[in-house]
Amino acid sequence: MLAEWEDPAHMAYFNMNYGWEFHHITNMIAKGEMNVENIEEYWKKLDTTYSRDDIRMYFTTNHDENSWNGTVFERYGDLQETVFALCMVFDRGMPLIYSGQENGLDHRLSFFGKDSINWAPKPEFQQFYAEMLKMKKDNPALWNGNYGGNFEILYLDIENNAIAFKRTKDSNEVVALYNLSDGDVSIPMDGLGFTQEEYHLHRNDGDVFIQMEQPKPSGEWEMPSGTYLIFTSGS
Repeated sequence: MLAEWEDPAHMAYFNMNYGWEFHHITNMIAKGEMNVENIEEYWKKLDTTYSRDDIRMYFTTNHDENSWNGTVFERYGDLQETVFALCMVFDRGMPLIYSGQENGLDHRLSFFGKDSINWAPKPEFQQFYAEMLKMKKDNPALWNGNYGGNFEILYLDIENNAIAFKRTKDSNEVVALYNLSDGDVSIPMDGLGFTQEEYHLHRNDGDVFIQMEQPKPSGEWEMPSGTYLIFTSGS
């Protein structure tokens, strides 16, 4: 059951509540008014105020945001897919997909009056959201509540607005890298916690299977502005 507000006290009676603070942080990052350090600070607070079984609902848009503050394209620009991919993987999270979002909703729906969504097929959006949902379903590390995996931030580049973290559940591991800046960044592979030899790599332009050098991967991942790389083992 969902509480439509954000107060840890709700979790005595509800299974999940809105991750409003996280949402506001990502909006401010897109504006250039916050950075990945604010994500780290949010996670530290989250880890002390919520239990492992408490679920936060993370989102890039909903009925309030779309109507009053703008579409995902207005608020996030080129970051709109990457921030949703962050919501999909972040600690204790369950993602929200708002009406029409999976089809690239690009106008503000009337809040009080009758309005409509253009459902003319837009495969690029449908494919992205389908892939994100399949990734969450196929990887136990991303499951909800106590069924999901642990979370650890492994890399934080405040100057270049890049962050990497890892979630693990038994033998399943998810390593996620995000470049939330408007410039290219390089993220060193050393220290990112890769332990498997084969990974399914999810990225902005599709997904592939890759072989990983072991026991200690070397080199760097070159990431263009506003992109993500999510490595999942076993799926």
